[in-house]
Amino acid sequence: MDSNTIRLGLMIIILVWTVASGIAYAVRRSGNKGALRELKRDGRPLRSMTAAEREMLQPFLVHPAGPKKAARLESDAIYPLRGAFVRHGISSSRGGSTVHDTLGGVDVVFPYDARDYLRADNAAEVALTGKYAIVVALNGEFDLAGGRERGQRRNRQDRQWSVGKMGDMQNVIDPVADASASVNSDEDDPGLAEAMRVEILGQRDETPAEIAERRLPGIAFWISMLWALAFVGFAVTAAGGGPAWAGAAAALAVLALWLTWRRRAPGAPGKVNRARGE
Repeated sequence: MDSNTIRLGLMIIILVWTVASGIAYAVRRSGNKGALRELKRDGRPLRSMTAAEREMLQPFLVHPAGPKKAARLESDAIYPLRGAFVRHGISSSRGGSTVHDTLGGVDVVFPYDARDYLRADNAAEVALTGKYAIVVALNGEFDLAGGRERGQRRNRQDRQWSVGKMGDMQNVIDPVADASASVNSDEDDPGLAEAMRVEILGQRDETPAEIAERRLPGIAFWISMLWALAFVGFAVTAAGGGPAWAGAAAALAVLALWLTWRRRAPGAPGKVNRARGE
């Protein structure tokens, strides 16, 4: 079997795999669209969304597959949706990919940190747009108000960490919302709250040694390539390639040595936080 036959066989395998993947993706997408149509046709609204929920949904009225495509709510109705969470998609040979999040077969968008409250089998309340549903509540644990509050707390926590503001770190979990769980936990383990406490003691600049450790050159791919080309040049020179090959190989070797041993700029120091906690 010659190389052309092997190449042709590989191309056929790749072509068949590509076509099969495209068909499977199209079938899944057809099923997702059908599930959304069925929910709109047969679903019975649980309730109407509140004015606060409508306001909190506005940032998520953007199609997940096209961030520039605006969407709109079809109505104020909130529908029940049950099922497993499945993520699927398709990727191209150029590295691009399209991914879809589905719940019960319906395309969904998870606002804020709703994804953290997923289970094997999920019970959600969703608002509907023309192309997808937006999760408003999930498994009796997530709601829009709580998700937005935790997001704001995370932002405050990130800002506190970045500037190194001394004191206890902002707690992401709302202590009021988790009051009952906290009481039970404290009875079982009085030290739990203290164990979760993180305190920032201060912030300083990196030392030169820390900067050097952070800026290690890594595997030096291009230096390795220069050495490989230099050795090729030396091999050709040894085989009678002449002084031109010898000069080129020597120049590449000198360049590789300089890149290997040159003194690197230390770079600007980063910030280092001192913190205390378990």
